[in-house]
Amino acid sequence: MQNDGPPETWVGEEVIVHSSSRTEFLAVLRGVRTFGFLYVTVGGADEIFMPWSSILWMKLAGEEAEFYRE
Repeated sequence: MQNDGPPETWVGEEVIVHSSSRTEFLAVLRGVRTFGFLYVTVGGADEIFMPWSSILWMKLAGEEAEFYRE
């Protein structure tokens, strides 16, 4: 099965990203592209691009999002 990244419906939602460097962070997904995605860190203003090869997984933030805000 091909990994196509997160669905377009996640754009504008808070997500938890687990990077290939084994760090996790909370972000707002701003855009999904074939080669990567755009995000803004919660409380940040600058859009950041990250290629798909730089992450291990991404999921919609749930109740655990509060953990990442602290």
